[in-house]
Amino acid sequence: MSYQQCMRGVAEYASVNRESSASLSSSLDGNSDENEDLAKADQVSGYAVYKDMPENGIQLQVQMQPIIPCAKPLEAVIKGKVGAFWMSARKEFNIVARAHSHRTDDIKSELSEVLVGLDRGIFGVNAAKKEKIVALVTELESLNPDTKPLDDLSKVQGNWKLLYSTITITGSKRTKLGLREFISLGNFTQTIVPAESLAANKVDFSVSGLGFIKGSLTINAAYRVESPKRVLIDFQNASLVPGELQKLFEANYELLLSIFNPQGWLEITYLDESHRIGRDDKGNIFYLQREKSSSS
Repeated sequence: MSYQQCMRGVAEYASVNRESSASLSSSLDGNSDENEDLAKADQVSGYAVYKDMPENGIQLQVQMQPIIPCAKPLEAVIKGKVGAFWMSARKEFNIVARAHSHRTDDIKSELSEVLVGLDRGIFGVNAAKKEKIVALVTELESLNPDTKPLDDLSKVQGNWKLLYSTITITGSKRTKLGLREFISLGNFTQTIVPAESLAANKVDFSVSGLGFIKGSLTINAAYRVESPKRVLIDFQNASLVPGELQKLFEANYELLLSIFNPQGWLEITYLDESHRIGRDDKGNIFYLQREKSSSS
């Protein structure tokens, strides 16, 4: 029996999982190096089953009905071809995965550099720099390793630190809030508690002048999962402490709340173990980093 006759036997009797069948068939049909050995093969009845590479979650089965000539040598050929096929596919996949990982790290490094001195963008960013930041954020989103981040809320729970946002306090708003002279902004953090369907957004302030005061504005919001990547957010309450800070913001408290109120919806467009990107219904972008003490 010739090699090509055996290949026709494979086409008729071999079953390989659907995604790889076309490539495997092409690989087998395109090589006749085994002609001589197979031509010498005896007529062998057999039923061969080949399973391999369970560590990759791949199970291949090649089955030949009884009384197929050259079943034994053909089994060896198939094993070699299938093994070569999957090793090649695995190598290509690993190369692509490493390339994505390296590019992801590069983008994060570029963002870290461009965000230096921008105070999270809260007081505005010039057009050229903002365009670069948005381009990098968009590219990072294209490499998102988790397209269904809200299927398992434990992936987003914990404490997150804001690195950049397109929310801005500029012009008269900044003047009214006293953020030009003696009131400085500290960290912006978010704590997500899935068990209670709550998120607490906290903005730290420090006040210089007659005395040094540290305080914070905390806005608590409830959320409801609408899709694997979108949540609906409802404002619950807010608090400003200590009392001295509350007095400073008393005349413009509603303005302060309007800037940081998360009411609406938010989509998580990128999520990995260390960083998260979100976009809301107002067109804002949020780029956050998981705090090291935060459990995932």
